[in-house]
Amino acid sequence: MATTLSALRTQVTDELKMDPNQRINSTAVMNRAIIRALRRIQQDAGHNLPYNVTTTTITPDTQEENLPSDFRRIAEPNGVKSGSSTSLAPVEYTALVGFRDLTISIGTPSMYYVRHDGTNWIIGFEGVPSSSQVLTIPYLKKLTEMSADSDESPLPEEYDMMIVDYAVFLILRRIKGFERKAAEYLQFYNDEISSLTSNELVALQGALRFGYQRANHDQVPNPRGIS
Repeated sequence: MATTLSALRTQVTDELKMDPNQRINSTAVMNRAIIRALRRIQQDAGHNLPYNVTTTTITPDTQEENLPSDFRRIAEPNGVKSGSSTSLAPVEYTALVGFRDLTISIGTPSMYYVRHDGTNWIIGFEGVPSSSQVLTIPYLKKLTEMSADSDESPLPEEYDMMIVDYAVFLILRRIKGFERKAAEYLQFYNDEISSLTSNELVALQGALRFGYQRANHDQVPNPRGIS
């Protein structure tokens, strides 16, 4: 069972061992620090943890479609498929605009791109796909964040210490005279995530299987999207 927000907050309090009246490390401050720690872990791992891996399907009938709100980047660039076996090739948006008429209906697209329009992440195609085409899109998502005390961490217990150490760092660095102690907790965090995420990234090799084998077992960078 994953650790709840309340239990993580208790661990942060135990590490701080100060401010018993919670004038500095209030519930709200600790909750914010814990959520920021969760975001930092994902950022430092490039959202490449197995827990970030998911997939979605769409039946596009327009040249561009919005991706899910938790989208961070395509998991496997060559894993975007039409039907069960036809892979679409990733391409830069700028490589298509100005060179092709993207408004032409084409049936099954052969290329796609991902771009951000300032509000949403969007997947687009080299033409307007037929509405009969079902596309499967493997992507790396933002993990669901805790808000209520009973909400459980989206990461397993082995990540608790990383979350706690980074949260303590965030709290201590705000307090004059605790800069050195804050730096110690940041180093604890850096050491832990370096060790644990390297193991998790190895596990990801087996998690990312969307109908084809990846060459050389290396993660292929997304041509467009955040890392």
